[in-house]
Amino acid sequence: MKYSVVETLYNNIINMCAFKYRSRATIVKDILGATARKGRKKTHIMQTAKVNYYQVNKYLSFLIVNGLIYVDHEDRYRMTDRGLEFYKALESLSSKLR
Repeated sequence: MKYSVVETLYNNIINMCAFKYRSRATIVKDILGATARKGRKKTHIMQTAKVNYYQVNKYLSFLIVNGLIYVDHEDRYRMTDRGLEFYKALESLSSKLR
């Protein structure tokens, strides 16, 4: 994956309105991680990523618009190939910053 795509998506995440306790990138990583193994319903994503209904809707919309996840015919959120690459990039960045 090209670095510029990751950088652009990361900057888009950073530019979303601020949340108090976790970075936006961490929340996106948690949401993508919740959908990584198989498709998940919105409630499961909320519980796994520890976000409320307002936040999960906002982030899921952002991820869908940017082509990182999609909704299947069973109303489950699934990660795209692009989303998987971005998730791996976020994991790599996260581990380097620790």
